Amino acid sequence: QKVDLSAIDDPSVLVENFAQDLFIRADEADRQGISDMKVGRAFYASSVVIDSCKQFGDLPADLQEKHKYARWRFVEITKAEKEGRPPAPPPQLATNDLFDLGAATPADGEDGGTGEQQIG
Repeated sequence: QKVDLSAIDDPSVLVENFAQDLFIRADEADRQGISDMKVGRAFYASSVVIDSCKQFGDLPADLQEKHKYARWRFVEITKAEKEGRPPAPPPQLATNDLFDLGAATPADGEDGGTGEQQIG
């Protein structure tokens, strides 16, 4: 028997909650020192689900930051795996706010979440 999503909750809320859950699980594992490709793929999956939230309207600032951070960590973990080295540990957060990641992501022009060094 199929359940009508509107009976459970607003679909946009369900998708956003799923994206948040994926991100939190990946971030917690990463901060516990488990920075393998499984965690990298979890960061990538969370960024894709966050991207899908855009169909419901503009992303809130916290989701935009999580999206940027998730892409950046995925690239960092993937590059480290390809180079045969352990990935750099995740940045330490200055506040107790787990998702105040503006200072934790690379500055514009460093990586930009693409994995490529930008020159110019």
